[in-house]
Amino acid sequence: TQYRRKLHRQRAVDRAIERLVILSILISEEEIRRFYEANPKRYQISEKIRLSHIVIRIPPGENREEQTPARLKMEMIKKRLDQGEDFAVLAQQYTEEPRREQGGDVGYVQRGQLLPQLDAVAFGLDVGEHSPVLVTPQGLHLIRVTDRQPEKVIAFEDARPDIQQTLLQLKRDRAVREVIDSLRQKADIRTSQ
Repeated sequence: TQYRRKLHRQRAVDRAIERLVILSILISEEEIRRFYEANPKRYQISEKIRLSHIVIRIPPGENREEQTPARLKMEMIKKRLDQGEDFAVLAQQYTEEPRREQGGDVGYVQRGQLLPQLDAVAFGLDVGEHSPVLVTPQGLHLIRVTDRQPEKVIAFEDARPDIQQTLLQLKRDRAVREVIDSLRQKADIRTSQ
């Protein structure tokens, strides 16, 4: 019951604020345009690549550079890829990571989201190309780029609804604070001892 009363009271306050504040807020086209131009990075989408990935783990203590069973296994997989076998099929058979069922598909990534050793190589590959065997602390890797989306800027018209909503929220928050401050100044608050 107490919680219901609190909710009812909060809804009443929200409705009062709605009447006092929100209906009076207007966002002009000029404000939207200024916000767009003042925040260019917010509407810039970095280059993305879609990757598939095969990982063979190296047991702790094994030398990552020697011809270990893990290295021999990865060299065999690479040789099969070089002969034209399907990357996704080989990933389903051999990768030692959770994306096995998806044929090693990692999805889209941006620069900096991968380990540095993988990032540098991955963004240098063309679509359809696979990497040489790469060594990281996590094991041995083969990556293949399956798609590339170039860097782009979201057009003003596409960004407009998001900007309008952002500005509305900012103005609403400011107006609510002003109403609350005004009500506090007018209030006669007394404490009992």
